[in-house]
Amino acid sequence: MNRIEYDNGHSVAHHPGAFILAMIEDEEFTLDEFAEHLALTREETQKLIDGDLDLNEDLAKSLSKMVGLSAETWLNIQKEFLDVRDGVRIVEKSPLTQTQVQAGK
Repeated sequence: MNRIEYDNGHSVAHHPGAFILAMIEDEEFTLDEFAEHLALTREETQKLIDGDLDLNEDLAKSLSKMVGLSAETWLNIQKEFLDVRDGVRIVEKSPLTQTQVQAGK
């Protein structure tokens, strides 16, 4: 899956990899070129795009230099994704119904 999205009923978040894939496509980078800019292997870059590799501070800084968004923005995108994803996991494992969770019960 290239664009990872989690929807827990009231929040939707995309893994940073979804945005990175869009940039690669828009700027017509090859995967190898983009990987080189980030100092990652091709495989690591593919994992990032697929949502199997999360951003860390170093990657966020590299992306910031490449595209102009601050490292803090990239890390916030990652955090929001993880928060929503983790919320989805809690809901899936919880005996509460979605309505109860949304109502804050």
